[in-house]
Amino acid sequence: MRFLAAFFICCCACVLTSHAQTSQTAKPWTFWHVMGSSMEPADITAQLEFMHGANIGGISIVPIYGEVGDENNYVDFLSPKWMENLRYISSECKRLGMGIDMTLGTGWPFGGKNVSVEDSAKKLSDSGGCVPTNQKVKRAAPGGEGLVLNPFSVRAMKDYASDFYKAFEPSENKGIIRAFYNDSYEVFGANYTGDFDGQFKARRGYDFAPFKSGLASGNLDERVWQDYHRTLSELLLDFIREYAATAKKLGGLSRYQAHGSPGNLCDLYAASDIPETESFGSSAFDIPLVRVDEDYEREHFGRPDKMMMKFASSAANVSGKKLVSSETATWLANHFKVSLSQIKPQVDDLFLGGINHIIFHGSTYSPISKPFPGRLFYASTNFNYHSHFAEYLPYLCKYIERVQSRLQESGPDNNILLYFPVHAFWKSSGGEHKVLMFDVHKASDWLKRCENFDNLARILDARGYSFDFISDAQIAGLEFSGGSLKTSGGALYDAIVVPDSGQIPVHTYENLLSLARAGAKIVFENRPPKDVDGYFNVSERRARAEKIAAEIAAEKNVRSGDVPAILNELGICRETLSDKGLQFIRKKSPDGAFYFISNLGSKFFESEIALSKKCDVFEDPLTGKKFAVPEASANGTKFFLRLPPGKSCMVYAGDSEGLERLEFPKCGEWRSLDGKWKLKFLRGEPCLPPPAELDEPRYWTELGDEKMLYFSGEAAYSTEFECPDSSKDLEIDLGDLREMATVFVNGNKVGALWCVPYVLRIPSKVLKTGKNLLEIRVTNLSFNRIIKMDIDKVKWRTFREINFVDIKYRPFDASKSAPVPSGLSGEIRMRELADSAAK
Repeated sequence: MRFLAAFFICCCACVLTSHAQTSQTAKPWTFWHVMGSSMEPADITAQLEFMHGANIGGISIVPIYGEVGDENNYVDFLSPKWMENLRYISSECKRLGMGIDMTLGTGWPFGGKNVSVEDSAKKLSDSGGCVPTNQKVKRAAPGGEGLVLNPFSVRAMKDYASDFYKAFEPSENKGIIRAFYNDSYEVFGANYTGDFDGQFKARRGYDFAPFKSGLASGNLDERVWQDYHRTLSELLLDFIREYAATAKKLGGLSRYQAHGSPGNLCDLYAASDIPETESFGSSAFDIPLVRVDEDYEREHFGRPDKMMMKFASSAANVSGKKLVSSETATWLANHFKVSLSQIKPQVDDLFLGGINHIIFHGSTYSPISKPFPGRLFYASTNFNYHSHFAEYLPYLCKYIERVQSRLQESGPDNNILLYFPVHAFWKSSGGEHKVLMFDVHKASDWLKRCENFDNLARILDARGYSFDFISDAQIAGLEFSGGSLKTSGGALYDAIVVPDSGQIPVHTYENLLSLARAGAKIVFENRPPKDVDGYFNVSERRARAEKIAAEIAAEKNVRSGDVPAILNELGICRETLSDKGLQFIRKKSPDGAFYFISNLGSKFFESEIALSKKCDVFEDPLTGKKFAVPEASANGTKFFLRLPPGKSCMVYAGDSEGLERLEFPKCGEWRSLDGKWKLKFLRGEPCLPPPAELDEPRYWTELGDEKMLYFSGEAAYSTEFECPDSSKDLEIDLGDLREMATVFVNGNKVGALWCVPYVLRIPSKVLKTGKNLLEIRVTNLSFNRIIKMDIDKVKWRTFREINFVDIKYRPFDASKSAPVPSGLSGEIRMRELADSAAK
């Protein structure tokens, strides 16, 4: 039974957490989907203890639909019993040093049984009236069913909040939640609200009534489209600010996913205490041995995009928020197929995008008495105790903790503010529902609405420039002093870059002119714009823009033309890591510069690298080992770096006294382990297959035994190898490992392999001159086991609402699927290493 893994983890965690404890936010958190809000204290405790043992720092509770047959145990949302359970969860989290967030509702988006038709989401009818969309809350839990809330109405948000004020009013309920969560915008069809016409006239200066028919038909002048979108964006921002105020009144923070919204992402993310992005699907990295699920539909769901992530992190940096989170590993692969080797590069990509608070998606509360696979949320990935990678999860979590502890103690160190010309995206209809939704799945599509912005952002990133996006409203909050641009959140920048969108709001232009006159460096792509957005008084505003264009061009610190060339002339710092195929994020730590460097491609392996800032310490976040960096000076840092595809490192300013000097070992020639191999199945389900003898390592799924074909668990490959000189360390390469392994030499545990490259150093102290025994204990995925369960028609999909679907959103059925490779296959290699510090 997979839950037995919890006992292993509790023991393993004692070793993994022996270092000084860091804050709970440095550890990854997890979404905790609770079916039917059906919970028991003993199960709550057991599952929270599993998470704690796995080095998970907190939970984000999402009440959802229930399990069929469990109806008698359903608990209505916010009922006295529900709040009693919440208090118990909170007390257990406090005991374990964990944090707790919860959705401000059930399922998503906001809504429920107490949302009146008046407060519900609205749309413009063909006849020009305001009518309900009648959308209901998705994946709602008992007591949370009902209409979706109007996202363009502050009054509706205030009405919605009243039930929460009542529930959290008793003293015993105060302060038990860190943050109240607002999931990504999925209010479909809402494009209007009851007081829209009045709001439009007050904000835009003219009547919207003559344009209603054009909106209904999708045929509007582009300037009216801009004004329509801007008005909805402002109304949504008012709503989100009210939500954030509600969270504060409830004694917590606001944690908010702005993506998907028909509003300016920079402003929306910044309105919350913890902006949150989302990593959905696979990025398809060019990293050897990192697989992509062939069933994942890129054309439907897109791929994670660093530029999309940067909207959340930019908002955090500009507005001075310490945490920026991400829903992580959603639908990374099909159910029972996600490996830790796929998760780690996605996490690294999020770090590179400025994220410093990983929240796994997700874990489902499941009674301990319920056998595998237990209760499961309809969307992967599964991080609970039934997961096939449960025993190896502490390694990923500790890796994340090491990186996030550094990221969270550091502030932004980006040089450039890249203006987000949202008006350029608002020139036309957003599609069927008219509004343009800045969808996380379609970022590569909607970003093309302003190709100059999209292209320039990617060019700057590829050339090693560090930047944040900034909105019109955020530009209005900039100050220039001491040679730097200072945001409302206190972050400092060297220059503003304005992409060529052909237009600019007059008030933003005036703010840029004031900054230029104060001495700020401003770079216009191609030329300063001479046109404005919007419909009202366009001739008057355009004339003002033309005048500003001439005035701002005359300022000596304002440049126009090819942006990268100008930045180079201005001496704006860039990092040459990008030239070598490496990616990075640079931040300011309390001691100086901090770099997280990752190799998410196949171009780089080893080379001398240069950093623009002084750094003293190199740290391998997989092991926590630290070394002194050679050749560090006030002008930067140079050193030889070996960073194979898939690996990452941290380099930072700090005390390097007493640390060994960073040197990578000279390597001998690889040699194959050509002896006979034994295969023994140690533990797993549905039963233990018989042992086997092999001429070479082969996946056990290829050996022709049906028991092996559907086995999920741990098996040991063992062989003997000759070591002519036991005074030297060795390195072993397991090739295409499926999926995780712990390596033993002569009975001594050497280490675990769970992410690429599957290469491990074997210290000389465990070696003997002559014959040595190698044992590799491999754990596979659970997909083959679920195939057998579906072939045998085991009834395990017993959930309401959407029940259980595959990655293509079809009813999940693995009975006709091919088993996935499991174990070791092909050449297993070893080589000698010369002595060096970087062990």
